[in-house]
Amino acid sequence: MDDPIDLGPIAPRPDWLIVVQPVIQRRIQKCTKRLAIVSDRKMVIKRNISKIQKEIESEMVSLAHEEAWHI
Repeated sequence: MDDPIDLGPIAPRPDWLIVVQPVIQRRIQKCTKRLAIVSDRKMVIKRNISKIQKEIESEMVSLAHEEAWHI
């Protein structure tokens, strides 16, 4: 996250929230996009782990069957 942003002088009369609202909204959108990317990566990694675990289990069952036939 970036450090605080200097928006320059703000007139004393207008509501300061009106001035900073667009900047705050852009920063929130930026963070939300980052979270979505991390969430997507996490989901892909979890799927890959699950797939690999199933492959390992399947291979272990196959090896167990092969060993049973050799005994």
